[in-house]
Amino acid sequence: MMNATTPAEVALSGMQLAKRVHGETLLHDIHITVMQSEVVVITGEPGAGKSTLINLLGGLDRPSAGTVHAHGRVVEHPNSVPWVRARRQDIGLLLQQKNLMPGWTVEEVLEATLSNRKLAPDAQRARMEELLEAFGAGHTMTSRVGTLSTVEQLRVAMARAFLNEPCVVLADEPFGGVGAEDAAALTALLIAVARARGTALVLTASHTVPTELADRVLELREGTIAVQDAVEAAVGS
Repeated sequence: MMNATTPAEVALSGMQLAKRVHGETLLHDIHITVMQSEVVVITGEPGAGKSTLINLLGGLDRPSAGTVHAHGRVVEHPNSVPWVRARRQDIGLLLQQKNLMPGWTVEEVLEATLSNRKLAPDAQRARMEELLEAFGAGHTMTSRVGTLSTVEQLRVAMARAFLNEPCVVLADEPFGGVGAEDAAALTALLIAVARARGTALVLTASHTVPTELADRVLELREGTIAVQDAVEAAVGS
């Protein structure tokens, strides 16, 4: 949980968000604020709009209405060069499509992700090694991505999401391709690392997740947030 003695800052917010495509309303009247170090789980049936919301919050798509702020920056033009650079620093993404280059080594994948080119090579490698170890993938540094198991690739993808020390990581059902036991373990690990690093985390899921590890659980229903509870209320219901 967030440290109550330390004033929290807003890591990410979306106000009055809406998304319409070809006359169809996918999202409407979305209000969401994620505080520094907070873990928020967003649940909902398939088609409820979870991926659409993550795309808007992550600057991958432009809302039809409303605004998104990330670490104090207004996201107005998601594809602009200044915002793309800012997104790489402020937002870590862990999507359903891992987008790892199968012919590359893990080291090459992580090197391509680092946005802070001021880091000395030794410091870059130390950060990569630290995150791979944190996610149980320390042995994969020199391996080609295509030779790794699905779980190992997910561990690498999690490390990559934290590589630029973002203020928030957005994870869109990243563990849907593995069994329930592995998904639960990876989810718990993701949350634990986010808490240890003081990084806000927004995690969507249609499967059962260990909600007792989250600060809040939101439910998307028919394109809007229908239920927004502190985890104590959600678990006790």
